[in-house]
Amino acid sequence: MNIIKQLFVFVTAIVFLTGCWDAKELNDIAIIAGIALDEAENGEIMLSIQSMNQKEFAEGESPSNAPGVMYSLQGNSISNLMAKINNIEGRQPIFSHTRIMIISESIAKRGIKEYLDVFERNPEFRNNLIILIAKDSRAKDILTVTSPTHGLATLKLSKQMDMFHKNWSGITNVELIHFIDNLISKGRQPLMGAITLKNKSNIDDSTTNLQNIDLNQNVELVGASIFKDDKYVGDLNLENTRNYSWTQTTFNGTNLEVPCEENKLKEEDYTSIKVLRGKRNINTKIVNDKPIINITISGSGIIQESQCSANLSSQDVQDEITRKSETLVKNSVENTINFIQKEYGLDIFGFGEVVERQNYKEFKKLADNWDEHFKNAEINVDVKMYIHSEGKQVESFITNLDEEDE
Repeated sequence: MNIIKQLFVFVTAIVFLTGCWDAKELNDIAIIAGIALDEAENGEIMLSIQSMNQKEFAEGESPSNAPGVMYSLQGNSISNLMAKINNIEGRQPIFSHTRIMIISESIAKRGIKEYLDVFERNPEFRNNLIILIAKDSRAKDILTVTSPTHGLATLKLSKQMDMFHKNWSGITNVELIHFIDNLISKGRQPLMGAITLKNKSNIDDSTTNLQNIDLNQNVELVGASIFKDDKYVGDLNLENTRNYSWTQTTFNGTNLEVPCEENKLKEEDYTSIKVLRGKRNINTKIVNDKPIINITISGSGIIQESQCSANLSSQDVQDEITRKSETLVKNSVENTINFIQKEYGLDIFGFGEVVERQNYKEFKKLADNWDEHFKNAEINVDVKMYIHSEGKQVESFITNLDEEDE
């Protein structure tokens, strides 16, 4: 009988005493979607956080108010500012869902390693936090942009970068952990995605964008920002960013515009090739302390558009298009590498990491001054393209029209 009573007490305790000791009500928390770091007028750090308005994201609800709320504080340390944010927010900030951090140019020029430490150290932040540079505008202003499709700029930016990299091989999402890995690497200097505001003369953090088809303002990707150690020193435009991607393992695909005829005086017509996949292989060696880096790039694609009158069903024509696409990629990648060597002398490509893997003993001798050796390195690029399809149509109707005109 005593056993039955004890069992009853035990079961009753399980039923009535269970619970989540750290449970938080939804109304008591603020989900932080994005963070911005700017330089205040007095030189202090300005921290801006954007919390989601959960009611505007409720299923079945039509957006009627701002999708998020912005709060800003300035001071000397980020951790102190995050602790003080309750003074103006009124709810417990939750950073585990923070996806984007935007840093202004002025902060990046000063050096950012001290500011990144708190985000790496704080267990609330994920290591896949995406970090971006705000070009020609405050980082805070970018967070205020609303989107009719995603609500908040931070939610849109993550998808925007993914799709752009997938379809055009723009800069991939640079995450906190990867930036720090590149920062401490002996054979690579860091890059970070760069964004800017379009039509920023009308800064408006209301819901105006949510009701417009032609957006009053928008956030655009403009390439990548180059760092020397932890300090921002320059930029890659979109074309150079794509050429950079050809040298990386993360290349997905892109579009190439191959001229129909070379050395024409008038405006050229083009054949557009959709590159579906690409890969690169790098072999290195050290000769008399001089790095020799051989890059082999291969890709395959289809003819997506043709403004040319040439007969695309002809093997000779296809071979010519393939040859031109190989030359185009080779020249583009070589030009970008030469530009970086001469203009910055910084190995943003990670060639030093490849040299370290393939020639460890030789690299150890060059590691402390690797960027100087990269600047004088011999770098060769070879490209092999496979154009294996013409899309839905073999011949272009333009060919028939041009034959009739003749």
